[in-house]
Amino acid sequence: MQSDGSRTITIITGGTTAGTVKWTATGDKLTATDSKADGYGISGYVTTDPYLIADTAGHASPYTATAHRDLTENRSYTFWACIGSNSAGLYCSNVYSVTS
Repeated sequence: MQSDGSRTITIITGGTTAGTVKWTATGDKLTATDSKADGYGISGYVTTDPYLIADTAGHASPYTATAHRDLTENRSYTFWACIGSNSAGLYCSNVYSVTS
């Protein structure tokens, strides 16, 4: 985690980067980037109410999806990334702490 509460998860498949999910604390922005044309989408999640979700499913790569919401400052949330498809299901990262 960066000093401002931001964090990036890089998703690797077959030895290459399939995508990234980034939480940017300044601006309360979640970005999912699918950089590999492999048939899988990249999604990111932050536990706000309701959840903040950025999802690239249904788009040809390269593609970036962004979600943002004005959140209460200096509050902790959980954050994770997933890769998958309707036929393969989702495979998700560990859950990490981030702040707004």
